[in-house]
Amino acid sequence: MYIFPKIICGRTTGGIYDESGLICNDSSCVFVPYFSLKNVVNRSIENGLKKWTKKTRDELEKISLKYDLKYLLAVLNSKFARFYLNTIRRHRIEYYFYPDDFKKLPIKQISKDQQKIFSSLVEQIISLKKEIDNKNIEKITERINVEKEIIQTDKKIDSLVYKLYNLNEVEINNIEESLKD
Repeated sequence: MYIFPKIICGRTTGGIYDESGLICNDSSCVFVPYFSLKNVVNRSIENGLKKWTKKTRDELEKISLKYDLKYLLAVLNSKFARFYLNTIRRHRIEYYFYPDDFKKLPIKQISKDQQKIFSSLVEQIISLKKEIDNKNIEKITERINVEKEIIQTDKKIDSLVYKLYNLNEVEINNIEESLKD
């Protein structure tokens, strides 16, 4: 069991932030920063390093210190990421991603201060979802209002991600159109 904060992402679902020690099976991908694996020795980590990077483990641990998990979750759950991952996926099913697919998602390196806006919006969504999950909402209209607030916050994140990746209006429209239900 990995008890540190992590992102858990299903092969066909968006990611969640967990710091409660959730356990999952092999149908989920678990994302943890390299620095939290310091001194963990196993073959899986060593084989992954050989396969996916020329960087040393120490280098990856230092790089991982530069990223807030909630910032990464914001990017991972964005429309941009779903669109990008769907264009490189290896599976025939749309939005079905293997763990190695996620490694190809480009993550913009920005300062910790710049990451805070993304992280605070993710925290807002987590709080709103807890409000729904804990059934603190008595009326259906209150639930609908909270769900609308989640949608609006997601849109704010998408807008920030589009700016982060310097996407133009045509590219944004292509993403939006391709992801319509």
